[in-house]
Amino acid sequence: MTWLTQITMGSLFDGIGGFPLAAVRNGITPVWASEIEAFPIEVTKLRFPGMIHVGDITKLHGAELPPVDIICGGSPCQDLSVAGARAGLAGARSGLFMEQIRIIQEMLSNERYCGDAILQKSVTVDCIEKKRKKNTGEAPMYYVQNNHPAIIDRVTFNKVQEELARRKTKTPGSAKSSITSTGKYSRYALTDVLICGNCGTRYRRVTWSRNGTKRIVWRCISRLDYGKKYCSDSPTIMEDKLQEAIVRAVNKFNKQDNATYKALMRATISEALGLNGDPEEVDMLERKIEALNNKMLALVNESVSSGDGIEAHESEFMTLSQEAELLKQRIAAIQESTAKDNGEQNRLEQIQAIIAERESKCMEYDDSIVRQMVECIKVYPGGKLEIIFGGGYLVEESV
Repeated sequence: MTWLTQITMGSLFDGIGGFPLAAVRNGITPVWASEIEAFPIEVTKLRFPGMIHVGDITKLHGAELPPVDIICGGSPCQDLSVAGARAGLAGARSGLFMEQIRIIQEMLSNERYCGDAILQKSVTVDCIEKKRKKNTGEAPMYYVQNNHPAIIDRVTFNKVQEELARRKTKTPGSAKSSITSTGKYSRYALTDVLICGNCGTRYRRVTWSRNGTKRIVWRCISRLDYGKKYCSDSPTIMEDKLQEAIVRAVNKFNKQDNATYKALMRATISEALGLNGDPEEVDMLERKIEALNNKMLALVNESVSSGDGIEAHESEFMTLSQEAELLKQRIAAIQESTAKDNGEQNRLEQIQAIIAERESKCMEYDDSIVRQMVECIKVYPGGKLEIIFGGGYLVEESV
């Protein structure tokens, strides 16, 4: 994938490829373009045969586009022209400028930019006809850190997420924002992990008062402060229902893969105690490598049964192989560190004591569980949740 090794660009409202032409003359690789007119598309196909055409901007999602270093575009100007009706950005044509903003916002929250990936988002339902569908629980999904070389380092990526959330809460003169400021509720663990799957903005804890009754809910900051125009379909979630869903997800994780669950628990407790490089993390990583090897074997079998050959799955196979290699490197680093650690036995005793204490108690919601075990919770329309645990294990729930 060329975007991993050189400066790359995506072009919105591409036309006949003016931006890509300027890019290639300056050593930049145009990776994809969005255009709907047939003739300009034919021109750019001839000029830039390696560039992907992704189609209508209104049907794109920024998080699903191939990552690029530069994004450019020139939206229609008819509604802004003195020769037109001067409808401005409210016009049907020039208003497409807001689609460009939406795409960029979605790209900024795309985990692939910092080197991460969610594996097995889709599953094969018919090997003969090669039909695939979105994975809605038929197979486990995995959030993999350091899956590929990052365009943006993780520190910068996290700062971007924080800045996006900050901007959403800094509406001058807004009484609503001052009441529901993220800072006021930053002591809650969910503030750091609850993300709107529709627009990529964080969720905020809000107190609703109605008929003398107070209820605690979580709402998308973008929709809360700016309305449906910027986030049209994000659900409001009751806090008690959200906490119940998290507990169900933890229990489901434990039930579906108890060994990995315990390994993750030990690894996260190790980290919380400041004890990095625990052998239990090695166990968890080895299980992930085994799962990756099984996936690669499944790809080979699918290639044989379909008659397409492994070339049809070469990109996916290479991604899995590279991920496995990175995990092996992490194991080697841990083992080297552990060999130098004289306090290993004491560390293990601390971890085992904490795990034993937790397993002896009835499972209830606890902010410490979220802080230690949950990487991210994405909220989608209809109340669907994707709860991603540390180590990449993904569980789907609903509220």
